[in-house]
Amino acid sequence: MQYFTRSLVSLSLMAASSLSLANTYPVGLDEVYQAALSVSNEYRATQQEAQSNQALAEAEQKYYMPKVQLTGEWNQYYGAQTPSPETTDALKLNVDMKLWGTGVDDKRSAAQNNTAASELLVTGMELSVYQTVLRYLAKIERTREYLADNEIIAQRLDDYVQKQRNASDEGSSSLSNLKEAELELSKFKDAVSRVRASIDQMFRSLREETNYQTETPEQVGISQTMLTQLLAQDISLVTTEEVWQHNVELRNRTLLLDGQLNTANAQRERFSVSLVNETQLEVLGSDEWESGDVKNASYIGLKATYDLFNYQNSQSQKSAYHLYEAENERVDLLKEQMAAQLNSLQQEFLDTKDKRESLLEQIALNEDLVQTQERELLINKLEYVDIVKSLAGLNDSYAKLLNYDLALIDSVVDTMALRSQRLAIND
Repeated sequence: MQYFTRSLVSLSLMAASSLSLANTYPVGLDEVYQAALSVSNEYRATQQEAQSNQALAEAEQKYYMPKVQLTGEWNQYYGAQTPSPETTDALKLNVDMKLWGTGVDDKRSAAQNNTAASELLVTGMELSVYQTVLRYLAKIERTREYLADNEIIAQRLDDYVQKQRNASDEGSSSLSNLKEAELELSKFKDAVSRVRASIDQMFRSLREETNYQTETPEQVGISQTMLTQLLAQDISLVTTEEVWQHNVELRNRTLLLDGQLNTANAQRERFSVSLVNETQLEVLGSDEWESGDVKNASYIGLKATYDLFNYQNSQSQKSAYHLYEAENERVDLLKEQMAAQLNSLQQEFLDTKDKRESLLEQIALNEDLVQTQERELLINKLEYVDIVKSLAGLNDSYAKLLNYDLALIDSVVDTMALRSQRLAIND
């Protein structure tokens, strides 16, 4: 009975105290996050794609690296006039090194943008796994907190139902009051069991989304401090500009868009200069040559190429510009969608906050009601079943408070995803 003479603040302090041991989890947020990354096939695939783009970017950066080919030739001459000797054989070593071209800078820029974009995809995958783990562990911890508070209510309910049973057996209270009290207790236990089962369901969902699994879920969780800091986030202060600036998906799409423009510009290279060399070596020797001789057809020179007309390349470039404009429209659409999503999250957040504040007032009044009823029991002004109903109502309020907090966790983590950020922990 002393518990319910305390204020709502005292209730929270007692609940936090009862969770102090449970909050020291051997496996915390970082351990689960790292384990989830290590078993993520999608994450490893994204890393491989980033390395692939890095290799392509290196090829564009070193465009000047020579192309070297070795060709073997054997020729049998025939006809009215044939050279002497009539057969020749040779090895040809061809070296072609590009010195410059009008499309070089655009190709290098496009490759750099694609590489940076693929690296952002890796970062985005890491953030996605982190936020998924944080969401479920925060919900699990908040649910555990509710169950810890609930144990105290359960003790009081059992106590008053037993007192009602004694009163009904003694004839000082009706049997219907006992049945009513037992019904409230049964509803209470059913509601608690469903909430308890939701923890197992959240662990299953975590496994489905991240492939992380554990045989000892009771050893996995986040601290009360981390949960408190998460729920203390005020997402109503986040601006659309912040989202546009930090969102990994938008940054990725913008880099790809820039790369697409560079690719369109480089689609038709008008002018290029190359250094060329061909060295011909005699293979078997002949009447005129000895094996290993360098033939007089060998040469080194500069090759300049100017594209006067190429319909196919011109149309390909035109197509690339249209694709760039199409992607530009999609990027603008993505920005609008993000702004709308942020606005929706902030509105839901504020609505839930208002409902939560109102509910806290109701909980305080409900606690006062229980205290008053306990005093009135001493002067026989009411039955034990009345307190049982009030306690059951108090539990319903705490269940509703739990649902509000779970909704707040979703809103906060969804906003973190929009901003591509992690939770800043203050020690």
